[in-house]
Amino acid sequence: MRKELLIGGLLVGLAGCATAKPKPATIPSYNSTKAKVLLSNKADHLTDQQEARFWRIARQAAKRGTKGDGDAASWANLKDDALYVAKTAKPHQYQLVYQVKATKPLPVTVSYGMLLRFTKNSLAHPAYKLDGIDTELVK
Repeated sequence: MRKELLIGGLLVGLAGCATAKPKPATIPSYNSTKAKVLLSNKADHLTDQQEARFWRIARQAAKRGTKGDGDAASWANLKDDALYVAKTAKPHQYQLVYQVKATKPLPVTVSYGMLLRFTKNSLAHPAYKLDGIDTELVK
């Protein structure tokens, strides 16, 4: 009897886990005034969902910041390569370094350094101001 009750409780618990909806992605350390590296090749303090959202935000911000440098079609040849995300000492402000690789027409790597100030604590529907962008040709 105990065994059946334990198995039944376990199955109910697993069913509850399978149907639980994930929380909407929020921005880590949003109100913090301490600088912290959130994502780099040596640190990873983001969930998979947060990381995926930051990749998308970095690409969109780089496109927006370099809008006059070329047409949208040129971004089709750029593939994500590396991402660095750090919380700055100012609330709501983050430093991102987004790197892309191109294979056409020439193999080249481009790095975009950006300073973003988020206006709400949501990665699902991010709202931010691009305070600065630096572009560097790496290779």
